[in-house]
Amino acid sequence: MTDKLKIEKNIPITPQRHKHNTLADLLNKMDVGDSIKADFKTIDQLRVIARKIGVKCTTRKLFDKDNMYRIWRIK
Repeated sequence: MTDKLKIEKNIPITPQRHKHNTLADLLNKMDVGDSIKADFKTIDQLRVIARKIGVKCTTRKLFDKDNMYRIWRIK
């Protein structure tokens, strides 16, 4: 198995770019009072990231036919 693997030197590490970074960018662009409507999974991810980067937010479930949620930046 190790015959197919090769050690390489001096290869630069590429920067990570994944959903969490783009969500953090989105939260940082929000002004106080701005909100985002999304499904529960996305709102939960935004809430966790907001806590990590120090953005104060609040969330509410929207009682509509889509069963969506909303997150507001409050500070």
